[in-house]
This record gives sequence, C-alpha cells and structure tokens, in this order.
Amino acid sequence: MVPNTDAEEYVKKRFPHKNVRYVGNSLRPNSIDTFINGLRSVFQRKRASAVDINLHFTFTGKEPAIATVRINKGKLEVKRFHDGKADLKVTADSSFWIDFLNQRRSIPMGLLAGKLRLSGSPVHLLSFKKCFPV
Repeated sequence: MVPNTDAEEYVKKRFPHKNVRYVGNSLRPNSIDTFINGLRSVFQRKRASAVDINLHFTFTGKEPAIATVRINKGKLEVKRFHDGKADLKVTADSSFWIDFLNQRRSIPMGLLAGKLRLSGSPVHLLSFKKCFPV
C-alpha cells in the first residue's frame, strides 16, 4: 500500500499481526482531466477531517480547464466550473501542473517562471496537499 494513507492506518489496526508492504504511488496523472477525475480516487478522508477550503483551479496552455475543489471536514466535492468564493485561486499552465504533480517541477519554480499564479493564502495549498497521498 501507499505509505501515509487512510488504508495504511486501517490495515495496521485491522491486521496488527501482518507485515505491511509498501508500494510507490502509481497514481501519477498525465493530463489535467486525469488529475481532476482522479481526485476522488486518492482523497484521504481522515487526513481531511479538519480541513475546510474551497479552491478554484484555472488551467491554461495545451489543456485549458477550470475546476472547483471543495474539501469540508472529510468530504470532497469536485466541479468542472468555478463555484462559490475561493479561499485560493490557482492559475497554472497545464504542462507545468502535470510536471509538478509528477515531482519534476516545484511551486517556487512555477511562480518565478510565471507558469503558476496563486491568489489567496498559499497555506491553503498545503492543506489541499495534506488530503492526498504524496
């Protein structure tokens, strides 16, 4: 299983006598659609139990798209449009964002290159990241 996930916690509690085998996170998106559609699959409810944020994503470049990701006390809602008031607006070049998710680029690199813009507190991006396995 992937380390630091709700599944790991469950298995250790449910099967204390078993040895846990870890695998790498193979859920690396290769497109913006895969990222948006895959959020529900990798969402960690327990880690998100204290999180309450609303994020607006705007992707530009090769794969233009918009989305709202709402995390409220362990529940995830994903919409393909901007809904409500955003705590953080993320505008990113789609190629940069995919590279960032696949750990080939960093947030500071994107900000300096103009490939990423944040409007709102960047602390919300850390809260968002906390709700998904690394």
